[in-house]
Formats: sequence, structure tokens, C-alpha cells
Amino acid sequence: MSDYRSLFDPFIKKVEGEAQDSYMDTKGNPTVGTGLNLNDETVQGLMNLRGIDPEQVKTGERKLASEELDDIHNQYVDKREALVRDKMGKDLYDMLKPHEKAAVMSMGYQSLNNLGPVLTGRIATDDKIGAMREMILNTNKDQDPGILRRRLEEAELYGGPLDFTATFKTMSGEEKKQLKDMMDKLQNENVKQEMMNKYGSYLQDVQPTTFNKLQNSLNVKLGSNNQE
Repeated sequence: MSDYRSLFDPFIKKVEGEAQDSYMDTKGNPTVGTGLNLNDETVQGLMNLRGIDPEQVKTGERKLASEELDDIHNQYVDKREALVRDKMGKDLYDMLKPHEKAAVMSMGYQSLNNLGPVLTGRIATDDKIGAMREMILNTNKDQDPGILRRRLEEAELYGGPLDFTATFKTMSGEEKKQLKDMMDKLQNENVKQEMMNKYGSYLQDVQPTTFNKLQNSLNVKLGSNNQE
């Protein structure tokens, strides 16, 4: 098992769930386990290899044991990692630290389209703040509050708590409002409150320009003291 998996596996089970019975995801796809799309040919192939009929899983006739799910999950992740590595470029992917791999793998696990040229460019130049901004602000075209929750967690996993905090200091009031408006769309009041408790303080309307003015004022004062 590669080094990032000790971080990735519990993370993906948290954001995707781990259902033994099939269910419909938000896009209407029959799904099981850790977000495994039962219409996906790769998932179907892995099940067929084990003598499992995906159609029976879809209809609820067949419930998967946790051991079966773990086995399918592990092989699916191996196949998905190869696609993510190819999408990003093997040299870039291979140089990532375990927590960075876990974050980009979570994004690529959901959709390879999340790993666009702007994000991979930020990662390639080690622009952590820029990469985290891109994850949070520009990889959720449908403005889905559930996806926003996932992106925030992926960004924090990617950059760590200090860079995660610093990222919000670069956001404009309008960008923060955009994120708050998305959170307000959550139907589950408990989840909404949980998100606001965790991220609300980051979204206070403190403009980057205010921060910069304070910094400039401090620099001017220090400069005048030096001249004396």
C-alpha cells in the first residue's frame, strides 16, 4: 500500500461514506461502498471478477460484505490512482507529499475534471495558497454546498491548517460571500451549523486590502524609526 493511503482511505470513507447497500447519489447514479458508481465499467468489472452481479447489487438483491467492499475499494483506488497520475503528469504526481497526494486523489476520485490545468499549474510551482484557492473557489461549477464542504476538507488536507487559514486572508469579501451563500443552501440544518461552526470565522468580511493597509502602515512606521 503506497504511503498516502493511510491518509486517503479514512478520508475518502468520511467524505463518500461506506454503504453496503446500494443508493442513488446526488446525480442519480446507483452507488455502493465508497462512492462506487455501479454503472461504471471498472466497478462492474471488479465485481464480475468476484462473481458479484452488479445488477443484483443495484436492485438490493445482493448486499456486499465489508470484506468484499474493502477488496473492491482497494483495487478501484489502484486503477483510479493510475488515471490521476496520468492526468497530472507522473513527475508532478510522484513528487507530492502523502497528504498532498491524498487530497488530489480525493478530488480525482470524484472526477478527473477537478484536476484542471490551473490547479496542476499551481501545484507544479509549489504555490500552495494559489492551489488551495483554486480547489475551494473554482472546482465546484454547480455551486453545490455538499461539494464545497468536501473541497474545504480537501484543501485543508492538502495545505495543512496554517496555509488553510492564510488562504482565506487572500480572499475578497465577494469571494467569501459566495462561499457563505453556498453554505446557506444546505438543506440539513445540522450540517449547515456544523460547517458554519468550523468555517464561519474564516469567512468574516475582512478584506485583503485592510490586511495589506495594516501591514503597509507597520512598514512605514518601522521605516521612519530606522531613519531616525
